[in-house]
Amino acid sequence: MNQNKSSTISVNGGLATMLCSVLLAGFASAAPDSKASPIAEGFGARAAGGKGGRVIEVANLNDRGPGSLREALSARGPRIIRFAVEGTIALDSPLVVTESQVTLDGETAPGQGITVRHHGIHFRGNCKDIIVRHLRIRVTTGGSSGDCLLFWGLDGGTVERVLVEHCSLMGATDENVNTWGQVHDVTFQWTIIAEGQPPHSMGWLSGAGSDCITIHHCLFASNADRSPRIAGGIYDVVNNVIYNWVHHNASKIGGGARVNLVNNTFIAGPQSTATEACILPEDPDQGTQLHLAGNVTPLTPTGAENQWLNVTYWQPKDGKWIERRPAPETFLAAKPFAVAPVVTQSAKEACELVLARAGARVRDADDLRVLQEVRNRAGKTLAVRHAPPQSAVRPAYTTYTNFNQVLEGRGARYPVLTRISDPGTPERPVCFFSRGRNPSGTRFIAFVKAEGLNEAYSIGSDGADVRYLYRWPSHHAWLDDNRIFDFGHHRLPDGSPARRGYYLFKDDGTGKAKGLLWPVDVNDGYGGDGHGSFVPGTGGDWIVSDTYAMHGFQHLFLFHRPSKRFVPLAKLKCDRRMDIGDGEHRVDLHPRLSRDGRTVSIDATHEGLGRQMCLMDIGPILDHPPKPQLSGE
Repeated sequence: MNQNKSSTISVNGGLATMLCSVLLAGFASAAPDSKASPIAEGFGARAAGGKGGRVIEVANLNDRGPGSLREALSARGPRIIRFAVEGTIALDSPLVVTESQVTLDGETAPGQGITVRHHGIHFRGNCKDIIVRHLRIRVTTGGSSGDCLLFWGLDGGTVERVLVEHCSLMGATDENVNTWGQVHDVTFQWTIIAEGQPPHSMGWLSGAGSDCITIHHCLFASNADRSPRIAGGIYDVVNNVIYNWVHHNASKIGGGARVNLVNNTFIAGPQSTATEACILPEDPDQGTQLHLAGNVTPLTPTGAENQWLNVTYWQPKDGKWIERRPAPETFLAAKPFAVAPVVTQSAKEACELVLARAGARVRDADDLRVLQEVRNRAGKTLAVRHAPPQSAVRPAYTTYTNFNQVLEGRGARYPVLTRISDPGTPERPVCFFSRGRNPSGTRFIAFVKAEGLNEAYSIGSDGADVRYLYRWPSHHAWLDDNRIFDFGHHRLPDGSPARRGYYLFKDDGTGKAKGLLWPVDVNDGYGGDGHGSFVPGTGGDWIVSDTYAMHGFQHLFLFHRPSKRFVPLAKLKCDRRMDIGDGEHRVDLHPRLSRDGRTVSIDATHEGLGRQMCLMDIGPILDHPPKPQLSGE
């Protein structure tokens, strides 16, 4: 951010001419040529991309093979990728890039440009000097791997010197933009980041290892939350437009981040609560600090008002959230943080520039619709189109650190469980969350059982491509198209002793467990086993499961993967004869989830009325999960 221009702008003749032409351009589907755009600015301006390397031409729209984008991205050495074709590249899986020094130049595509559909682009490991320009990415599937652009600096790798400009990123099932691990010296400029897919609907997530990131002249539109959510190092968030967040969930800053939020425009949409603060800091003990100036919001409509009116701290205390508004001034940075320069306009002027120029060289129908909705204050977040609003109040619930504590249930506060007579009412639809097929429907799991043999296999939908999974399968569930979890007695690749528990497997034919989700050290028949499912719309963060009858009780619980904590939902008394497996009296809970993941239904006998179906609203718990350890990457 250029601090000398953070609240006013000196307009010379050339810039004045440009501003006039931009404002007159309105909604022309073709955004102005990037050569008239500002040069690369911010922390990522030093990204060299594939400068000096060979030019690789994408000659077709195939997912893979000669002439494909996937092949070009996998090439080694400095490279500049250009397009000889226009249209949509439909991907079967994410494009994974592990080689540095690449320029992906979508502006070279003829006609209507390039759209990457279904999956996004993931930069992993040691990836340096990355430039991505003039691409539209439309993710439609992928669960917790469904990011439009992912920069993943874990496992000893570092992603650095990144420039993303004039792109359009929509529909992610996880995050439209995700920087995690050691990621630094990044600029996002003149990019549309919109409509995260229901019900997760997240705009941007940066973990505690991220540092030196500039976000300027971008449009965040109709993401339910995280526009953006950032942690870790220094950020410069300037001249952006943030529109139509859900309730107060616009921008969140935590994990010790030091952030300049200057001359941004926050526009409340149909799903936003205009009377509540939309900037939410966290983690004062980690040194989180904000410098605010010139932001136009519903509470500071000119940008000249007291900026701290926009800030609320939700303080966790005794299992509850205490609203502190305005936020404690321990979060307040009196002076701006030193950052890489960005030419900065007033919030009002920048808003018009962003609406006129953000996005790829050619805007598609989705871009034009989103821009029109911002202009007209219309539209809804995709999450709200398909799911109820999030709970604004954190519920009081119990968490445990191990499975045995769930069984003991000491001090547990259980949500309300309601018996229902009509599970199919339109107001509370309940459906079984299918485990058999993977999310895209391309593969299914089959058991092979014979005398002395009990094995699970993954099979392509056409009956071909049979892959071995593991022995002694139990109650499995797909996390995404490539990963499955199941209960069993397995050994991990690190050679540790085999133990009972819930394991994660990859559909790669090796038959080896990739990770242990939680151990089950219960020697009580099938007591530790249950019927688990990933909760839809949570990106694989939540699992709901149950237990068989144990000493006259059945247990229903959630497991939160990021925090590795259990949330007990119910401890239900059942007929003692169930402990010995009497088929006539046996009623397993068999938790099923609604399509939005916010309601769980079970079969239970705890009221002494025989088999009954009961419902529980778990939405408030999903909205306010146990706090992830952002610094533990």
